[in-house]
Amino acid sequence: MSASTAYTRPDTQIVDPDNQQLASAPMTTAEVHARVEHLSYLAEGLNGPNTFSVESAAYGYIERFKRLIVPEDLRTWIQANKSSWEKDGTHQPVSIISLYSIMYWNFARLLNGGYTKDNALFVAAYRTRLIFAGYLYESKADRCVTIDEVDFSKVNRCHHAAAYETVAAYKKAIDSGLDDEETFAAYLEHGPNEKFKRFLALATSAENTEMMRFLALASNQYAAATYLVFRQHGHHYTPELDKKLNILWKATTLAQSAKYPGNEIIHRDAIHSFGMKSLHDKFYFYAEREKLAETFIDRSDVAPAGTAMIATCYAAINLMRSLPIWNDVYSQYKAQIDTLEQQAGWLKDGKKAIAYHKNARLFGEARIILNTDVAQALSPIAVGFINSLGDEADLSHQKTLNKRAQQNPLMTSLTYGIIRTVMNRIAKSGEMSRAIKPAPTVSTGKAQEETRVIEEVSDDEELYS
Repeated sequence: MSASTAYTRPDTQIVDPDNQQLASAPMTTAEVHARVEHLSYLAEGLNGPNTFSVESAAYGYIERFKRLIVPEDLRTWIQANKSSWEKDGTHQPVSIISLYSIMYWNFARLLNGGYTKDNALFVAAYRTRLIFAGYLYESKADRCVTIDEVDFSKVNRCHHAAAYETVAAYKKAIDSGLDDEETFAAYLEHGPNEKFKRFLALATSAENTEMMRFLALASNQYAAATYLVFRQHGHHYTPELDKKLNILWKATTLAQSAKYPGNEIIHRDAIHSFGMKSLHDKFYFYAEREKLAETFIDRSDVAPAGTAMIATCYAAINLMRSLPIWNDVYSQYKAQIDTLEQQAGWLKDGKKAIAYHKNARLFGEARIILNTDVAQALSPIAVGFINSLGDEADLSHQKTLNKRAQQNPLMTSLTYGIIRTVMNRIAKSGEMSRAIKPAPTVSTGKAQEETRVIEEVSDDEELYS
């Protein structure tokens, strides 16, 4: 092909991104390497841990800057104190240097990730409190997580190494036998770098000192609320859970901190890295010692996620015991009701019942799946009863049984009609003691009145009135 006839690409202008949007300060070589490392995730684990799975999605994805960061030298302390915590909740004292190191590292990471100063400090302080309260398990296996969200950072790998080196120098002075308070005061005056000084001034200001005191009282309560909601719903935080979390907290009668950053930040971001296993263990540890608000202890046997059909069906059937028709219902379905009651009893076994949770592995248990055949068989009766209670009843908002009840809509309608008839007659009888007995049977759906009916009902009274 001659030069004159050779194909030439049309003159196409390559559009550059908006330089203003990409403008940034010059980066050091180390910063460039760190940022390139973030992009490397796109090329790793193509059929492994970086790929979606039911297990990895069970507790939700969390951004890297929200991962918990802990000094490497604290790992030994955590290992050494695990057994004493499991036994009686005690632990060896930790130096104030470790406390400030954890707070500073987490504060700086969250602040750099986009948190406000107040939110970053609240979360950093809350995490520090949980670590020293025994909530952090040292190994990924102990935390029962698929994706690890804890960084044990060595000094030479930490972005805030300079701050750690300054507090390490103070620790060395303390270890030499110098008085703790005097050394710390002198060290603050002459030693730390400016970044750490500013952080310390912020953390120890009057308003934030009050916040720290609040967290010392409330940290277990926050963790308990997280545990109960996730126990019942089995998912990571979503805005739909706000109402339940707010109700729980209001019931504790604890005044909320003015610095509280919101439910998502506390119940997802702040606590996510610790995993559900420690929340489960510590919930019952503190509940058994009455160190939780009564509202949490009262709910310690809430049915685990994945068992709603059995729990809801039993709640409805159990309420029917107060009605005159109970004997007829029970005699007709005795075997099924006895089985349902046994299953509900297993779900009420607080700590052990977590094995029935749909994400039981997150709590360190092998999942046990209960047979739902009995609950499905009784669901038309249960739904008929629930519908008769009206919209104000708590159970009226359930959706779990409705789909199963549609398999036998006639039984649902008959149950509803019979119960409404019974309720109307009780209301007309004037006294509960003069109510109809026995009531119409569910098995036939016919109003079978006996001679002991106290008050006559007109012949044209409709069954479904």
